[in-house]
Amino acid sequence: MIYSIRKPREDLYANTATTVNILELARKQDIPVVFTSTGSVYGNPNVFPTPEEYPFFAESPYGVSKMAAEEYCKVYTRMYGLRTVILRLNSVYGPRQRFIGVIPKFIRQVMEGKPMTVEGDGIQSRAFTYVEDCVEGIVFAGENAKSGEVYNLASDKIHSINDLTHMIPRSLNKQRNVVYIERKKGDLDKCHPSTEKMKALGWTPKISLEEGITKTIEWM
Repeated sequence: MIYSIRKPREDLYANTATTVNILELARKQDIPVVFTSTGSVYGNPNVFPTPEEYPFFAESPYGVSKMAAEEYCKVYTRMYGLRTVILRLNSVYGPRQRFIGVIPKFIRQVMEGKPMTVEGDGIQSRAFTYVEDCVEGIVFAGENAKSGEVYNLASDKIHSINDLTHMIPRSLNKQRNVVYIERKKGDLDKCHPSTEKMKALGWTPKISLEEGITKTIEWM
C-alpha cells in the first residue's frame, strides 16, 4: 500500500493493466480466473462486519487499482461469459512473507532486541489471515464460488496492532518494548470484513492468530 502512494503509476500497471492482460489470455483459452483483491477497497467503512456490498471508498492508490481490476473481472464475466471469482484478501501473513508486513517486522525487531515500531497509536485493527487459511480459501472458492461474485477472504477475528505488541514478545519469551512513531498516509483504522458469504459456501478459517504467530516464528 505504501509503495502505491510513492509510485501510483507502477501500482496501476501491476494491479490493473496486468489483470486485463491475464483476463484477455484467459478469455482466449477459456480458463477460469480467481482474482485476489483486497479489503482496502472499502477504505474506512462505518459498517462492521463489512459486507461485500459495501460501497467502494479506497483511501490509497492500491485500493483504487484493485477496485478497477475487480470491475474488469465483472465486465469479462458479463461480456464474454468468462468464469471469474473475486476474493478480497485481508492482512495475510505467515512463512515466506516479505519483512515489510507488520507481523514479521515485529518478530524480527523482538528477535534482534529492538523495540517494536508502532505507526500511530496502535489501536488500528485488522483481520489477520494466516497464509494456509488463505491458500485453502482461494482453492475452495475457485472450485465452489459463483462466477462473477465477490467474497471476503479473511479471519473472522480482529486484533489491534497493540495486541500484536503483547502476543509476539510473549511467544518469544521476551519483554515488551514499543516505540510509537508517526502514522503513514493511507493507513486504515479498522478492517473487519464479514466472512458470512464464504462460510455459506462451506469455508471457515482454522488458524488462530496465536498459532499463526508461532508458526511464523518457527519459520523465521
